[in-house]
Amino acid sequence: MKFYIGREYLIFIQNKSGRELKINFKLFYRRKLTEKHHLYCDIIDELWDKFIRDITSNYYLKFKNNEKFSVSGIEIAEDRIRFNKTEILFEDLELKQYHHHFMIFSREDNYKNRMLYYLKDKDAVILFSVLKTIIKDEQLRTKEISHRSV
Repeated sequence: MKFYIGREYLIFIQNKSGRELKINFKLFYRRKLTEKHHLYCDIIDELWDKFIRDITSNYYLKFKNNEKFSVSGIEIAEDRIRFNKTEILFEDLELKQYHHHFMIFSREDNYKNRMLYYLKDKDAVILFSVLKTIIKDEQLRTKEISHRSV
């Protein structure tokens, strides 16, 4: 059994062919805590800027072009998402973010839900970003339509 007095930072990056790069570092007894935390944040920010932002943008463009696609086991269609024989319209879709996971659920029927873990579910971070962008876009579109004069 391993017992650490400190933190371990782990970053796994997988390319299209399935090869994985692992970045990890540890700190003990809070030595250089701020420095290591900033390093971790800088690495994550760079990965987001250089790779993940493009991936999420490509998925969002697919959505805008009415193309169906799947991310992390969730099928995204023109006006709804599908998972486990469940459908939720975007106008009814809600996201709730927690530290290690997030929830996708229906406002009208809370039993229509799915929990995804950032570390366990492949592409969960990408899915969260795409859905958040779609929901925000749908809310703006709805707001613009409701403010039109008759």
